[in-house]
Amino acid sequence: MKSQIIILKTIILFVIFSFATNINAQSGKFKKRIGVLSVKVTNLGINNTQAAKLLRNALIELDTFEVIDEYDMLDVIDDSDVDYTDCYSTKCLVNIGKTMKADYMLTGSVEKLLDKIIVSLRIIDIKNNRISKRKLTEFIYVEERLKDMLKITLNELMDRPVDKTLREALIKENQYESNINIPNIEKLSLTGPRIGINILTGDEATIYKDKEKDGGFDGRPILFQFGYQFEVSYLNAGKLQALFEIIPVVSGVDQGRIIPSLTLLNGIRLNTNGFEFAVGPTFILTKKAEGYINPDGKWILKKDSDSENVDFQSRLDSRGEPFLDTGLVLGFGKSFKSGKVNFPVNIFMVLKKKDIQFGLSLGFNASSLHKK
Repeated sequence: MKSQIIILKTIILFVIFSFATNINAQSGKFKKRIGVLSVKVTNLGINNTQAAKLLRNALIELDTFEVIDEYDMLDVIDDSDVDYTDCYSTKCLVNIGKTMKADYMLTGSVEKLLDKIIVSLRIIDIKNNRISKRKLTEFIYVEERLKDMLKITLNELMDRPVDKTLREALIKENQYESNINIPNIEKLSLTGPRIGINILTGDEATIYKDKEKDGGFDGRPILFQFGYQFEVSYLNAGKLQALFEIIPVVSGVDQGRIIPSLTLLNGIRLNTNGFEFAVGPTFILTKKAEGYINPDGKWILKKDSDSENVDFQSRLDSRGEPFLDTGLVLGFGKSFKSGKVNFPVNIFMVLKKKDIQFGLSLGFNASSLHKK
């Protein structure tokens, strides 16, 4: 009985040992040693050493090979007569690879050619003295994304998954503009105070100039305004951003009146030059009354009328009741910059049922430019 137990234990230990040995063997199989010595860079803002470091780091992140440390490689190279700064050929890399006992060497080139950045990578098989795999990818010219370009090409070389959205943004010329392929465009924010004028036209202008006893406002049809613009960017794609703007305004203080209004705009702004267009409703708290115009051209209030066979209408009247009037605002503008301060200038038009208003708005903003 004891001998059977001993035999059983021996078998179990043998199986465990064999399994562990197999795992180690498999692990060693997939953890081949690879070195990244040289990457040739042409017409770009980084040098060969920096490109090699970027590629080496990307290779470490993949965790596919045992990547030979940069300083270990330099120690080995210093003891040899090879000029590693110009070592790009298969023959040179094989000799270096044998010296540092590598299974593979990874090398390549990154160059700007016309309006493209071309990344070419290849893996040198040291034992068989040949190129085992290679990959070439053409990207649009966005130098700030070189690191992403190297990672994409390396992942494809190693048959690893790639971020498709990032790849398309950096490869397709007609891909939508975004902060991926236009990384240095800043988001222009123009939240801040506003001052300006509002010019009345048509019947509104005439009524505003009339005497108060006749329902007018005894004033000028040009109103001073001050307010504040709040804005939220809900879409920012490269050069363009879409905005929602909220603008509370008070008008008429220069003529002894307070006319509040609230404007809600949906707009598009160019981050590159500050041009923008916006459209949306405005709500104005004013005064209106019912009445009619008699044969002499005089406005008669309904409450003062003895006639019953007339068509009463509602219009602007200083003697009337508060009324929430509406209109449609169309605005065009441009922001000018001086140092860190922005000066938005806007012209606008208010379309109403019977009349049109025109205006000019000026502002300033010092908080303004944000990286996307």
